[in-house]
Amino acid sequence: MDLPTFTSRVRAAGSAQAILALLRTGVLPHYTGSALTPFLRVVMGAARHFNEDLDDAASAVELWSEVHARSPDPDGPHAVLAIMMSVANKRSNASLPRGARNVPASALIYGAVHRLHVSPDQDLRVVRTMMDAANRLTDLSRPWAEMDVPGAVTLWTALYRLDVSDDDRVRVVRTMMDVANRLTDLRDPGRRTDVPAAVHIWTSLGELPVSYEDRLRVVLTMMALANRMSRVEAPPDERDIAGAVLAWQAAWRLGRRVDADCALQVVRTMMDVANRFTDLEGDRTRIDVEAAAAIWTGVVEAAVESEDRDRAVRTMMAVAGRLLGPEASEADVLGALRLYRASWRCDATGEQRLRVVKTVLDVLSRFPHAAGLAVTLLGARPDLFPDERFRDAVRTALLYYLDDYGAVVAHVDGHRAPDDDLRALRADALRKLRRYEVAIDACTRLLDRAPPAGPADVERLDARISALCCRGYCHLEKGRTDPAWLPQALADLEAALAEAKRAALPPPPRAWTGLGYVLRLLDRPADAEAAFARAMELDHDNRKALEARA
Repeated sequence: MDLPTFTSRVRAAGSAQAILALLRTGVLPHYTGSALTPFLRVVMGAARHFNEDLDDAASAVELWSEVHARSPDPDGPHAVLAIMMSVANKRSNASLPRGARNVPASALIYGAVHRLHVSPDQDLRVVRTMMDAANRLTDLSRPWAEMDVPGAVTLWTALYRLDVSDDDRVRVVRTMMDVANRLTDLRDPGRRTDVPAAVHIWTSLGELPVSYEDRLRVVLTMMALANRMSRVEAPPDERDIAGAVLAWQAAWRLGRRVDADCALQVVRTMMDVANRFTDLEGDRTRIDVEAAAAIWTGVVEAAVESEDRDRAVRTMMAVAGRLLGPEASEADVLGALRLYRASWRCDATGEQRLRVVKTVLDVLSRFPHAAGLAVTLLGARPDLFPDERFRDAVRTALLYYLDDYGAVVAHVDGHRAPDDDLRALRADALRKLRRYEVAIDACTRLLDRAPPAGPADVERLDARISALCCRGYCHLEKGRTDPAWLPQALADLEAALAEAKRAALPPPPRAWTGLGYVLRLLDRPADAEAAFARAMELDHDNRKALEARA
């Protein structure tokens, strides 16, 4: 094949991969010596243009390597390396706009040059060039918006993984630590920091095959930073709780690669700091519910062991409960609601959400003043509670417990798409308003809807149980004057208990209380007494069951 034909075939290939396919099918003439040189120059020229994305850069490296191996000219291999270095330098040039760079491609090409091992001097040039390019990408003297930390990390980590000396690897580690430390230097209060960028560097460093001591040093550095950013005694405007949580979470993930005690210490530190932010026995001016909630949520989001997640949620709910009481201020109620909301958000499956809502109602129903404040805050400040489901579930239930049944019905009727729990609560409010026929129809409509696909949807299952209880109580009230309704009341209440058992949910005490009333009206006193006793076992403060037994 002559040179023009070969050139035409290469240009028509359109990509580095296509040219490689041509070469592998024997298109390249089997010339030797200087006769081969013009053909190789055509391949070299094409390869320079195929490095815009990582895949083509890999193919371009294969083309260059092919030319490097076949070049008959003694200076040919050096020319190939010079072109490769030039392309790599261009792709990672800090003066280029970020979108015009391709640092992963540069790292790939630099690595290929180093692996060719043409000479010790060439290897040293690659190492120095990669370090210099990474340093320029993280030049803190330039506007921070122009920094490219991910690009620098790509070069540092690629260099560390090359067959370089121990001294070079030590230099990489020190440089990464130094840049990350300077990005989070808190000695000057007015100095800007970039915690996410520093955490990215530390995390990438910890994932390299570094020594135990280096990895532990990274973990301790991140923990020290998080502790400084979350000092309870510092003014709120000098804290960075979000940054501290980010650093703690990264420290926990990396700490697991160090040892179990290291990871556990991170969790204990987070719990301790959050507890100090909500120390109700100390200086109450230092209480910062938002900071504590962010840290506890950070424990949960770090995907720590289940017992640590549960402890964080239980602690939030316990602190929220301690904030409430007969003399709770608006700030106390707001803080408690914010903690309950954070707890509610920590479980996407619904089981914990249901438990949180029931706990809120159980606590606030004992303190009408605090409950009234909560209703006002949830209605007037939706910006503080962006989770509409949490806001609606708690506010509507509190209106019910405050005996404002008309407001419950009006709110649900005005809702654009009420969930099943709101529908069940509306039906119960209608029952309280003695609109039994309407309530029965509402319950039946809810129960006729497609049942939940599985036990994971505990909120809908709980709503179905509530609807069965509500309909059972409606039939009970109608049965007081017309005993023909009592069998239906009995069936609904027994169905509610059976549904709870199938869903592995706690049996509702009010279902047993209702059964006691129905059984008494059916002249089954012993069974009625047993039902009331069961209701008391489940809820020691069940006033209706207690009065019925008396």
